[in-house]
Amino acid sequence: MQIFPHRDVDMWGRVRTSHFRGAWLTLNFYKEYLFGFETLVFVTLQIFFMHQELSSRKKFYILSMFPYPSGRLHMGHVRVYTISDTISHFQRMRGHQVLNPMGWDAFGLPAENAAIERGLDPEDWTKSNIESMRKQLDSLGLCFNWDREVTTCLPDYYKWTQYLFIKLFEAGLAYQKEALVNWDPEDQTVLADEQVDESGRSWRSGAASISQIYYSLTEVTALNVFTGREVPVVISSKNEFDGHLDTVMGIPDSSEEEAELAQSLGLSWISVLKTEQDGTQTLINSDEFTGQSRAEAFNSVTQKARERNAGGYLTSAKLRDWLISRQRYWGTPIPIVHCSACGPVPVPVEELPVMLPKVPSLSGKGASPLKMAQDWLRCQCPRCKGPAERETDTMDTFVDSSWYYFRYTDPQNPLRPFERSRADHWMPVDVYIGGKEHAVMHLYYARFLSHFCRDQGMVSHREPFRKLLVQGLIKGQTFRVAETGQYLTKEDIDFSGVCLCVRRYKVQYVANSSGVCDEFVKSGSCESFICLRIGLSDCLEVRNCT
Repeated sequence: MQIFPHRDVDMWGRVRTSHFRGAWLTLNFYKEYLFGFETLVFVTLQIFFMHQELSSRKKFYILSMFPYPSGRLHMGHVRVYTISDTISHFQRMRGHQVLNPMGWDAFGLPAENAAIERGLDPEDWTKSNIESMRKQLDSLGLCFNWDREVTTCLPDYYKWTQYLFIKLFEAGLAYQKEALVNWDPEDQTVLADEQVDESGRSWRSGAASISQIYYSLTEVTALNVFTGREVPVVISSKNEFDGHLDTVMGIPDSSEEEAELAQSLGLSWISVLKTEQDGTQTLINSDEFTGQSRAEAFNSVTQKARERNAGGYLTSAKLRDWLISRQRYWGTPIPIVHCSACGPVPVPVEELPVMLPKVPSLSGKGASPLKMAQDWLRCQCPRCKGPAERETDTMDTFVDSSWYYFRYTDPQNPLRPFERSRADHWMPVDVYIGGKEHAVMHLYYARFLSHFCRDQGMVSHREPFRKLLVQGLIKGQTFRVAETGQYLTKEDIDFSGVCLCVRRYKVQYVANSSGVCDEFVKSGSCESFICLRIGLSDCLEVRNCT
């Protein structure tokens, strides 16, 4: 290797050489064997320049959703990354400077659960899987910008996840409250509303979510922002009101239910609506709004509320606050300290990252495992210097992935999440490739963080992605429990002598020598069922029965 007289080789086999300033050369050697004889040896050479921003060529940022490091690639991965690789080659041939990075969405429940099952440390398990999957990606010859690799479970990444959380906290956009939550009894953790399907089951485990109710006894006095008069506050037994609201303004004149409630509680009210003979309604006893129709009054009232900085802006009933805390170990620690005197206090930025401590064991059950790390738990309040405790919940992994596309633009920056000039050079992402199943959660959260960073003056662009390319689905054989919706592995199922009917009827069969069912004894009628060829292949054969 005389062409590389001064080279350094990292653990991934990347060669750094003084011949190419700021460049990584990745050498992949492949061998194929046929009947014991070596038939083919070839080498791929990939050169990635770290400072492409200096180029005057038009930029093209192509991004494929980074994978969870499960340990091995599947065909879905190959499909996505082949598309991004093809597009990146095409754009390079057009003369563009191309960014096609890769990283690892490395925190989360799957790694923690896998580590519990195997008696391993989640960090060791995750890093081993990353190394294995990186070799698999290299073996495909895909041209990623590996010099920009990010791993969300490493301190040099989650330090800046914590930094962004503190900025959200200081802006009043991150808060803690007692509320109704969705509890997954299988994974023993809280779920965001978006992680519960239409049947009330966890998107991952299939278990029915359980709502946990917390009661907070507070003494309230509310004032009408227009008149200054006191408004009675009624605490209802309802979990939530229409539109997923936890608070509503009751107007007895406009709701028969609210009028009956006011009467039952002995509350009096002044009528503010008058119904005309033609059925239209106008306002009465409403000061300057008296005489206006309901539509006119709506515009007038909201305008006055805006002038008084007391609301008045249209909002969507479909947008709900994002529940990010999880009672599990393998996640980004929330940088909040709880002090009996000062309340919740953010950790000073100069003390970040709040490191994820080692814990003696993980069970996946009960309270957060971080409560066991007593030396880590007990700390000093940054504000009053008195005794305090760290927050023991960790962040949902969707927080980690909500800003990773920014970090790719400046991945080794030790001073800030990213340099604005570099982010402005590459952003927005020109083509984002991933599954449509992420539209409700990941893309929603990523846009939220991008808008926030724009408001903070960290970037120029508000929207993070120009175009989403959905690669489609590659379907495989899967099994779910009909009663609970939980997914099962093939090893969890006893196939001996039983066919699985799509309508949950069990059908016994006798297989002939070819393995095809030719006699059926059914316990109920159905339109069709799936007959598994036991002992042969995984092929499915659909037969009709009456």
